Amino acid sequence: MKKLAISTLSAVAVLAALNTNALAADTGIVNFTGDIISPTCAVVPADGTYNVPLPAVSVALLSSAGDTTDNIGFTISLTECNTATNNVYAFFEAGPNVNADGKLTNNGSAGNVAVELVDANGNVINVGSEEQAANPATVAVSDGSASLSYSARYIATGAATAGSIDTSVTYSIAYL
Repeated sequence: MKKLAISTLSAVAVLAALNTNALAADTGIVNFTGDIISPTCAVVPADGTYNVPLPAVSVALLSSAGDTTDNIGFTISLTECNTATNNVYAFFEAGPNVNADGKLTNNGSAGNVAVELVDANGNVINVGSEEQAANPATVAVSDGSASLSYSARYIATGAATAGSIDTSVTYSIAYL
């Protein structure tokens, strides 16, 4: 009986030692490093909000799906750009006002009309899509500033009906 008790105690002691070693091998350290830098560019105005008035147009110009009106230009201005900043563009993000086709939905009373964004090269922007980053219309930063030119226009999603247009989109500045 004493031999059995000693053998059992020895086995328990060996297992406990093995278990402790197994636990010790499962631990480690993760180190994190990084830098905090000053903002790359400042958007003017400081709150980054631009109001782009679109003109009143006749429903006759938007009588069929896909019909568009003339482009109305707008500029996003950047200043105080970090000297390491080379090229920039605006990335127009997905959100509650963006439809599945990458157009801005109308929250006003006009029917069958959306707003379409166009880059400086005349390419339609698929808002909210990573396609924007694949071949963006970039602008070089010069003397610490840049002016990003875009356009907006109406696009018919069917035969337009008269009413108001009200929509918006969130953008972020991308640096290359």
